Amino acid sequence: MRDETPDFGWVGDLLPGLLAAPPDAARLPAAADWALVPVLLARHRLVSLVCSRLPPDVMPAEIEATLRRQRAHLARRSLMQIAEAARLTALLEQAGLACLLLKGAPLSVRAYGDPALRDCRDMDLLVAPGDFGAAERLLRAAGLTAVKPRRDDLPALRQRYSHEVVLRTPAGVLVELKSRLHATAALQQVSVEDLLMRRQSVVAAGAALPAMAEEDLLPYLCFHGARHCWFRLRWLADVAALLRTAGTGGAEACFAAMERCGGAVPALEAMALAHDWLGVAIPGHLLARARRTRAVRARRARIERAVRALAAQDDPMRRADFQRNMDLAEYRLRPDPGYRLAVLERQAAVRMRRLFLARGES
Repeated sequence: MRDETPDFGWVGDLLPGLLAAPPDAARLPAAADWALVPVLLARHRLVSLVCSRLPPDVMPAEIEATLRRQRAHLARRSLMQIAEAARLTALLEQAGLACLLLKGAPLSVRAYGDPALRDCRDMDLLVAPGDFGAAERLLRAAGLTAVKPRRDDLPALRQRYSHEVVLRTPAGVLVELKSRLHATAALQQVSVEDLLMRRQSVVAAGAALPAMAEEDLLPYLCFHGARHCWFRLRWLADVAALLRTAGTGGAEACFAAMERCGGAVPALEAMALAHDWLGVAIPGHLLARARRTRAVRARRARIERAVRALAAQDDPMRRADFQRNMDLAEYRLRPDPGYRLAVLERQAAVRMRRLFLARGES
């Protein structure tokens, strides 16, 4: 089976080489600008994971020391996030508001066996749509303050087209409170209430945290990474780790489940990237199908463009060309007209709201 290794400079060799299990020293470029490595790993949120599996004598000593310092800082932040996750999920559950953590420490435990190997900027907390307002009010009463949106001149529009609010705890931990899995609900047609009923408890650093059921996790990660064009390779590393654990049967079960709900393209794309870039063993018939699926082939260039953009800039979301690339890639994730109309409607509404608020501030 032909491999399709990434074609975006030495970055395309460095990160997949370090993320392979075990790391593939042969894929690391000999003349890399090592001073960029801590920057790139931080942007992809891979510092802790790479440090945990770094082969000896691969990097200059001063670069490795920098990464070790970063990892120690991130480990302290992970422990703070776990403590806040335990506190807030208990607060919601005690009020009768079912919730679960989408990724974070529970995913780190499941994928890597360690709650501190996923470098997380924030905490994703899912509640049922009908509980969203009550959950937000409860968290605000507990001392959390609004980060996004800072002002809400169009609440009806926000409720229809946005699936989250961002809050900050008194300890400084960011919390994304969500009422559905994705900004466009039609992307993954699954009942949040059903997800909450199936939630499982995962122990991280001694804290029992509510998390997605195992059968729901991998499909969600494939949809999430594909929607964002995998521009942070941490998302692909998570999928690769779970696919390695799941084996052939798990990959086939994941694809079958996603195909039934219109997610064939995200599933095939995730498996092909995990195989081509990170060396994950994928059933041959799934790889063959990915190679001949036009939407998967067409999206590969957009994915590489997105990864290059992150390598060039810490926050590419502020670039208009990056956002256009992401919007078009999201539109092409599913071929059904209902999904595509929903995507276009949401994207247009988001632009209108930004324009309205910008004019209000001028």
